[in-house]
Amino acid sequence: MFNRKLKMNGHKIKKNMAEDTKMNILFDLIQFDEETASGMMVKECNKVLPSQKARSILISVRNENNHEFYPYFYVVNGNNKLLGFFKLRDLLNVSPDTLAINLVRKSTPKVSVDDPCDEVASLMTREHLSSIPVVDKNNVIQGIITFDSVFKVIEDVASEEIFSMVGTTKQDLSSKDFSKKVRSRIPWLFTTFAGGIVSAIILRHFKFTLSEYSIIIFFVPFVLGLAGNIGIQGATVIVRGLATGDIKPHNLRSTIIKEISVGCFNGVIFGLVSGVFIYILSGLLLNTIPLLGLIISLGVVLAVTGATLIGSFSPLIFVKFNIDPAISVGPFITVTNDVIGLAIYLSVTTSVISICH
Repeated sequence: MFNRKLKMNGHKIKKNMAEDTKMNILFDLIQFDEETASGMMVKECNKVLPSQKARSILISVRNENNHEFYPYFYVVNGNNKLLGFFKLRDLLNVSPDTLAINLVRKSTPKVSVDDPCDEVASLMTREHLSSIPVVDKNNVIQGIITFDSVFKVIEDVASEEIFSMVGTTKQDLSSKDFSKKVRSRIPWLFTTFAGGIVSAIILRHFKFTLSEYSIIIFFVPFVLGLAGNIGIQGATVIVRGLATGDIKPHNLRSTIIKEISVGCFNGVIFGLVSGVFIYILSGLLLNTIPLLGLIISLGVVLAVTGATLIGSFSPLIFVKFNIDPAISVGPFITVTNDVIGLAIYLSVTTSVISICH
């Protein structure tokens, strides 16, 4: 009877110790930002000492079948400092007496506890790794990050950014609170509202030109749509390059120049095509003066140039002021391009008409 109680108490103590260990691990992890390496890592990993032999490592792997197995082994010293790593295939291709330190690969990809998720994902992709070690400033291993953890965080971040770009939130999708849905969308809608007011002021300023040549109003969506799309393309390339790390200080200038050149060249192409097309159709279908072709052509070229400059430089401006460009660039470029593109188009119209008449 006494032995049975002792055995039951022993099981209870082990269970409590296991629960305490899990709570300690959970407490350690929740102190970190989930979008950093430390917030995504798991504590369990295959740590081996430099003097361990291949035979003993394989035996320990065979015996430890009660948890998820990771096919990478991390060699650490007595202070838990990372010395290197090797893969399971390396272990299987050597003699049983080979020491762990002799299995270490030439380079050991690793991340710091404060590294952001995008840098972790980029390193794992370049090195073709399914997991990667996390170390502190003293090179002490804290845990590992698996590809599944990185993918989950990136998926959540991408979802939040997609919802933010259109002026709502991820929680808005499943939220049943009507007032919360309204509040989450107001800030971006107010930006559009402000842009609409400014556009109305611009239209009023050019009301005499519009009343005399009302045909130019029909081409406002064409000019603004083309300029807006080209501006968004340039901004998307810059934002993605900043996020993935492809754009660095040494190639930032050349990347911006290239995007501006591409955008302006596309503007010239579509400006010439649309100008010639409208010039030909001006008398046949539009019943207007051929001068309209020149107006549209110049309007497209200049509006696209303005949109390209905005799209290329606005992400850098947001980054400088610690504003996430992935969230801010979309609404900003849409509204700004509409306002500036409209002002350019109507200014070109007024100038061309005044010169030619």
